[in-house]
Order: sequence, then C-alpha cells, then structure tokens
Amino acid sequence: MLELDYTLEPRDFVTASARLTPMTSRGRERASTGRIILALFFASVGFLVAGVLTAEGRLGSGLVPVLVPPLSSGAAAVLGWVVSPPLWDLRLRRVIRRRYREVTSPVRFRVTVEEQGLRIVADESPQFIGWSEISEILEDPDFAMVTGSDRAVVIAKRGRAAEVAGFLDEVRAHQEKFGGVTPG
Repeated sequence: MLELDYTLEPRDFVTASARLTPMTSRGRERASTGRIILALFFASVGFLVAGVLTAEGRLGSGLVPVLVPPLSSGAAAVLGWVVSPPLWDLRLRRVIRRRYREVTSPVRFRVTVEEQGLRIVADESPQFIGWSEISEILEDPDFAMVTGSDRAVVIAKRGRAAEVAGFLDEVRAHQEKFGGVTPG
C-alpha cells in the first residue's frame, strides 16, 4: 500500500479548488452552460430594448427599425459571451470561499492506495473513493485533485512534487486496471 501524508492550510482549499475545479469536466460543463445562458439573456435584453425603441418610433422609418432589433440582439449576445468567463470565475471563487470558510486551521490528510480504491483520512475522518468512481486526476504546479462521483481529494505538492507524481502514477495505474469494475 502506497500512502501520502500531508497537511493543507485553510487557504490551500480555496486556492486549489479555484484553480482545479474549472478544469474538471463538471466545471467546464457548468461554465459552458452559464456562458450560453448569459449570452441568451443579453440577447433577449438587447432585443427587448431595440423593440421598445422601435415601437416608440425613435428609430425612424425604413430599413433601420427592421435591422436594429436583430443587430442589437446579436451584439448583446456577443457581449454576454465575452463577459461570461470573468463573471463565472468571480462567482466560482465566491462559492468556493463560502464552502471553505469554516476551515480555520490546517487539516492533516492521509491518502492510501488500497486494492479497492483510495482511502482518505482527513483529521481522522475516513472517506473512500473506489477505482470505478474516479472520474479525473487533475494537476497544476502546486496541487493535484482526484475527483470521484461525489467527492474529491486535493493533494498539496509543496516541496514533494516527485513523491506526489509517483503517487498519482500509482493511482492512474490502479484506475486503469480496475477503472470499470471495483474489485472485491
């Protein structure tokens, strides 16, 4: 059994989640859906404003009143598409800070590779992610995240990148070997 023992500081939870959550398939899906919704909202508002101006006769006559609503709607949709990523990032950071505001002291983790999956003990509170539950293994220079169907574990690389890389290689090997079926 391979084991990794480390401590996460309160700020690590926020930093790692803010960096790695957008990289998950669920994070990308939510960002994409949010982007589409915001673009549609902006397009609707643009069309509504242009429609009101057209109905009031402020746009004159001829082709202008016919062209302004779809053009303003399209321009507003593009604006919504462009501003969506930074807005999504701000919202995600706020949600993550709120989620971890109760973490006020360092948390000790012990993550063990076992026959059936990963055993995670955080401050003596055990959890388990089976090999078939692991959906993604994500990394950035400072952290790694192993995501399961309903939980994830963040691993700090601080000063031990080679050890964490070896651990993640072992996790990947087990996940590939047992990925579709949890042995037992």
